[in-house]
Amino acid sequence: MPPGSILISIQDSGIRLESSVRDELFMPFEEGRRSEFGRSGLGLGRYICKLTVEAHGGSIAAQASASGGAIFIVSLPLA
Repeated sequence: MPPGSILISIQDSGIRLESSVRDELFMPFEEGRRSEFGRSGLGLGRYICKLTVEAHGGSIAAQASASGGAIFIVSLPLA
């Protein structure tokens, strides 16, 4: 983490984040995926988060959680 920045980590307990999805996770409208819940898409939410964080000079990333779900990590400059 760069000096003068804050790190925010959010973990969910949803479906495990697969590495094949990670590259597309912050893209808009990745639709047509099949999951155990039927057809689904990634929508715009994470894409809007990425644009907002980057507009403030930060970065956002995601990784799989050992207990399932995902961990989202946001880094933002303090000033």
